[in-house]
Amino acid sequence: MMKVNFNFNIKKVFSKKFYRIFFFVFLLGIIVFISRKFLFFEGIILYGENLSSNNYLLYLKDNLRAWGEYTTLGHSNIGFPTTYGNNPIFFVNNGSTIIRWLSFKTILYFIFGNFESKIYILFSIIFPLLGMYYFAKHWFSQLNINKSLIPWLSFISAFLYAFNVHIGYRIFAGHITYNYGFGLLPLYLLFIFKSSEINNRYKKIYILISGIILGTMFWLMPHIMYMLPLIIGFYIILYIFDKKSWILIVNIIISYIIGFLLNIDSWLPALIYKETYPLIDNFFYNLSSYYGSSAASTFYNIITATAMAEKTWFDPNLFERLSKIRLIFPIMASLGFIYSLFLEKDKRKSIFIFFITCIGIIFSMGVNYPFEKLNVFLFENVFLFKPFRDPSKFFMLYVFGLAIFIPYLLILINKISKKLLLFFFILIPIFTIYSNPIFFSGNFNNAIIPFNYPDKYNQLNKFLSKNSGDFRIAIYPNDQRVGNYDWYSKSSNGSPYYNFITSYFPLTKSVANSNRTISDYSSRYLDYLESNLNDDWTIERLGNEKVRYLIIDKSLPGFQIREDTFNKNRNLQKISNINGFSIFEMKKYNNKKIRELSAVYYYGDIKGIKNLPANLALINLGLNKTTDILAKNYSDQIVLFDSNLEDVFYSSLNKYNFSFFPHVRFTKNGTKEFYVPGEYLRDLTLKGISFYNPEIIATNGGNKISKTSNLLKGKYKILLSSLNYENLFTNAIKVTVDNIPITRTNFSKKNNTFEWIDFGEVEIKKDKPAISVENLEDNSFYLDYLLIIPVDQYKKSQKNFYSAIKSKQIITFGESEQFNNDSLKQNQKSIYMFSQSFSPYWKICDRPVFRVNFYGTGVACDNTKNLNPQFKPDFLYKFSIVLSGTFHLLIFWLIIRFLKSEKKHENRS
Repeated sequence: MMKVNFNFNIKKVFSKKFYRIFFFVFLLGIIVFISRKFLFFEGIILYGENLSSNNYLLYLKDNLRAWGEYTTLGHSNIGFPTTYGNNPIFFVNNGSTIIRWLSFKTILYFIFGNFESKIYILFSIIFPLLGMYYFAKHWFSQLNINKSLIPWLSFISAFLYAFNVHIGYRIFAGHITYNYGFGLLPLYLLFIFKSSEINNRYKKIYILISGIILGTMFWLMPHIMYMLPLIIGFYIILYIFDKKSWILIVNIIISYIIGFLLNIDSWLPALIYKETYPLIDNFFYNLSSYYGSSAASTFYNIITATAMAEKTWFDPNLFERLSKIRLIFPIMASLGFIYSLFLEKDKRKSIFIFFITCIGIIFSMGVNYPFEKLNVFLFENVFLFKPFRDPSKFFMLYVFGLAIFIPYLLILINKISKKLLLFFFILIPIFTIYSNPIFFSGNFNNAIIPFNYPDKYNQLNKFLSKNSGDFRIAIYPNDQRVGNYDWYSKSSNGSPYYNFITSYFPLTKSVANSNRTISDYSSRYLDYLESNLNDDWTIERLGNEKVRYLIIDKSLPGFQIREDTFNKNRNLQKISNINGFSIFEMKKYNNKKIRELSAVYYYGDIKGIKNLPANLALINLGLNKTTDILAKNYSDQIVLFDSNLEDVFYSSLNKYNFSFFPHVRFTKNGTKEFYVPGEYLRDLTLKGISFYNPEIIATNGGNKISKTSNLLKGKYKILLSSLNYENLFTNAIKVTVDNIPITRTNFSKKNNTFEWIDFGEVEIKKDKPAISVENLEDNSFYLDYLLIIPVDQYKKSQKNFYSAIKSKQIITFGESEQFNNDSLKQNQKSIYMFSQSFSPYWKICDRPVFRVNFYGTGVACDNTKNLNPQFKPDFLYKFSIVLSGTFHLLIFWLIIRFLKSEKKHENRS
């Protein structure tokens, strides 16, 4: 009797009704358990790189225009490949892609309020779970097994895929969008495979859904765009002689076309309105970063799903025990793979999943043996591989394989004993959570701690809202992070964003603070101003940039020093003292969008501005095309700061720069090779040192770099620009051209600036000679420009340059000299300066615009009638957004139409 009853109970357990109840209750219980320390607690969530806000709508509005004004002194939202507007809000450089994320978050916030962040985080687990569940359900439904097992097998696959250390670690780090991307991966495979397996109206629906998923991946996690060709490419190879393989290729092409059309606003405006990137960031292109991030990616750590961060979280004994316990998963998957070869009629299916598992392991290992050469080659030569500077993103492919193969083992167990099968169905989820303590902790290792921010920010916003007019504010100190506020929760992974105002709580007025980056010129300019807030000239220049209020946030360390400084400044008046803030008003500030200023040509570092009148428009000869801008005759005077006319002339030849890229991007060891200094150069901009070559490179010690050129035979002039900083940089350099060495020593005549070195002329006797530069000292060497100019072109350019300046008055002054304002002519020419960052696509009075005051936009108008600035890409940008929205609606309309049509067809049948 007991046996009969047990068999009856087993049947009930595997019934559809019981399964649905169990699935819902068990999953709900797990979700509550893993979030028990934050789910039902009041407060906002802001930690790690997780993005959150109390007003997504304001951020969204700022990104619905091609030009955003909220941060720095204005920035482009166009994005890739136009990247000069890098790092405006949320550390994102493409407004069009963040529009979708902001729209999604706006809807969530409208429905759930402050609870939306919790929903967003928890769904980053549920979404991968659902994605894998439906893929696995389709996969196992093609097996000749008891159909009542399929939902349970699919649930195990989904659970293994969603509750692994990588998903948990991404939540801990705040990389939530990646988890959503990993959820889309199995969904795309599901729909694209199904589109090639059927031949009815659902085929079109599946292709359209595949296109939507791909279009979402494009902005959510573009890394997957590289994974998919690998995965599907191998699948096509396996089925190359099957008809469905060619159908699949056509369907994939269609889905990619749909995906790119849905994201037309991300690439079309940038394709037409291109700009030059002001900086190559070392973090994205340096091979040494790839080596560093791969250090712990050993074979053992990958197959045991061990994250090195866990070493800092857990007791060493627990860490070692966990890594050994997790070995059971690859062992079970291996047994499942072996059994799948016997169970599957089409062995290629097992080989396909095995391939996904293998590339997950191989690419996750990064530069570790034995795949170093393969992965380095891919990193150096394959464009889409570069986003994987952290190879751990490939780890989910390995998990994908585990999630499919382990259920095959359960199918085998089912044939042995249903009791044992039921035991494993219960054990695997519990064991999965237990072996991943980041889920067991209840708040992802104390990272997610809800908190309430002080009401003073609401009061500040109300105060600013009451003040009408178009002006900016600046908030200090601006050298901390959100995690440093005294009211911030004691999270184990504090928010790294620079301030609360740009990362969570947008104000009604634009914020003229540096984004603390050198990847846009506004931040470089503001960096220098913020380094000199003790000086009156800085306050005057901030006022010129429409800054009306300087606000001290007393919740940040070091606020007292800044407050004391402002209290002593005669140009500031303390007007309000909202509890927790000190607000200072400029006694005089510019409230005009465009103002007329006297203009002079200027060459030299930013730090020269402290000795110059603040109401002077400096037309930068280092940033504008020198000869062309001089020919426009906007001024009769050239002001040279700590420089001479030769410096200006040499800089005008920068189109002849010889670049060592891409070789230098892929440096294995920055101490022994040339490398890309990237954001480390911010130490220079803080001190007002200017540089304009985005491909500036550096080395520490006596190192050498070489590259084969495309130069032809002939005579060339060699010029080199390097940095001398605190008299600690190299004073001996050797340049070798076509095996002809040229050495210069003891050339430094300046300090704390870049200077030009003349290497004379050289005759190249064969085409495509090798070019090398060598540092002959142990000191640091920053190579700005290496110009190799045909002598005839050099002489022609020299003649044109000196012809253009012969009628100009040359005014020079040094860093220690007080500038003589009387040296400027009384009848100076004037131009108009627009209070937004420079872009060549500003349209003002139908005249060409140029860069002034290092960051701003200048124009020489004949009259004041057409001074209304227009950002030319704005129409196309907005039109592209409308097109994207239209394409989305069209796709959804087609899906609904095809569904209705298919339902009618089925009813007739």
